[in-house]
Amino acid sequence: MTDTTSPELVDRFDAAAALSRAGRHEEALALWNQLLEPDAEEVARRRREGAPMMSGRFLGVSLMRRAWVLMDLGRHADARAALEATIVEACLSQLTTTELYEYFFSLANCCGQVGDLRAMDRAMTRAIHLAADELGDAARCQLCWHNLMQWGRRAEAWRYLAKECPTAVRFAENAGLARLAAEARSTLAEALERLSR
Repeated sequence: MTDTTSPELVDRFDAAAALSRAGRHEEALALWNQLLEPDAEEVARRRREGAPMMSGRFLGVSLMRRAWVLMDLGRHADARAALEATIVEACLSQLTTTELYEYFFSLANCCGQVGDLRAMDRAMTRAIHLAADELGDAARCQLCWHNLMQWGRRAEAWRYLAKECPTAVRFAENAGLARLAAEARSTLAEALERLSR
């Protein structure tokens, strides 16, 4: 990650990201916490040295990456709270389109994990629109629809799936995504069968 933020902070970002990729999530979380919530001594040192503040984009991506580590640790409620924090929302306008997609996709999956299907749907809808309309990325769209159906099945939200799956089928057919179309048809059939019981 590069922007106007100081090289020292970028190095810490890179180190925390490397720990995450290596599966060392507790260590990564500790580094993210040091980066994002410095103690009084660290704040004083940064002021003495005239260290530049981090940019809004750097802060937003760092906060999102910390939430990812919380997800990796199975702390989905904490990750959701981190993603919905006011400070994160204030940074959203400075994220790239890809980062904004990652934000809404992550938030949707946190909401799905904690069983809040309504919030999952809102966030996943945003992610789908960003993937389709802004990024033109069929693979990301397919992943969004797949996860949306997964969370619906997990919650046994058959009415929800009966409403959403026809849209997923149409989208998949228009985008030439045969695997997604098959999954959506199968999920729709399951939902209708469950509702008829």
